[in-house]
Amino acid sequence: MVPMSEINEARRKAVEALDASRLAEIHYSHKAPYEAETVGPLPVLKASRLMVSVDTLAKAKAAIEAGADGILFGGESYSHRVITLQDYQAVWELARQADVRIDFNLPRIIKENHQSAIEKLLTALREGVCTGCGPCT
Repeated sequence: MVPMSEINEARRKAVEALDASRLAEIHYSHKAPYEAETVGPLPVLKASRLMVSVDTLAKAKAAIEAGADGILFGGESYSHRVITLQDYQAVWELARQADVRIDFNLPRIIKENHQSAIEKLLTALREGVCTGCGPCT
């Protein structure tokens, strides 16, 4: 019978050899971790954008005050309360006044008994909130 320590040592060596062989196939480049375009002798950095996912008006205000470039509102509620049409409208207005991008989110899973409520919400958003500036029109 082979001692367990020898079996473990053989497994460790096999995993190390496999890792070394897989890593040898990867060609690393020494590019900067940000996107850049080279214009002349110096790179020109592209601006990053910060989108913040929130589920309440207060969180949207805090994100905008902290410098978020955009808001992703809706979807799942992190505070376990229903997000109403009035919530969507209030955050839409806040984002419009602050001149930040806003995207609306839906729950990842929509149960059959919630489908009609989601359809009503989307219809109301299109008719009442959307100003015709995006792909929904």
